Amino acid sequence: MNAKQKDSGQTLVEFALVLPLLLLLLFGIVEFGRIFHAKLVVTSAAREGARKAVVGGDIQGAVENAVDSLSVSVSNDISAKDTETAPAEGAVVWWKEESEGNQVGKPAEIYVKGRVDLFIPLISNFIGTPVLVCSKAVMMIER
Repeated sequence: MNAKQKDSGQTLVEFALVLPLLLLLLFGIVEFGRIFHAKLVVTSAAREGARKAVVGGDIQGAVENAVDSLSVSVSNDISAKDTETAPAEGAVVWWKEESEGNQVGKPAEIYVKGRVDLFIPLISNFIGTPVLVCSKAVMMIER
């Protein structure tokens, strides 16, 4: 028996041991990409809402439009809903109003919170599900 015949079974066993780790790494990268994408969408929606807040306009509608136009077509990770919605139900939008009212030069703070449900159960066991992503945008009122 030569060395090549002895090693043929060893290669198959090594591959069988390494394959689950490679698949876990691959699925982890995919899930991280989905979470990162949701974070970008939430950040963009908060910025869009802040822009509307500083020049005057419908903040809730601006954030909903930003979320709809940026990502919901991919997999419905985030959907804009009313401010009364629980954090685990979709994107939640709220803003901080100054006690003096909306005066020029005062900051307008917009907060957006969304969630991402993970597809891979093994990964969700490690980091929990749903994964909440939050963003805050602050701009000075210009109107």
